[in-house]
Amino acid sequence: MDESSNQRALLNLKFIATKVNQNQELPENNKEEDEFTTSNEKVGELLKHLPESKYLYALHLL
Repeated sequence: MDESSNQRALLNLKFIATKVNQNQELPENNKEEDEFTTSNEKVGELLKHLPESKYLYALHLL
């Protein structure tokens, strides 16, 4: 994954963490206007490609 993809993954996770913190349900396989997905499968796939430091930051967001 390139740096752009890593940034996109972190923004996706931040979006999800915000929804979770607000106790809002995440729609299944919903795509937002910016093309970020909220599906658990996609998030899992994105996490696999993050460098360790960004992975730990992503876990902190959740």
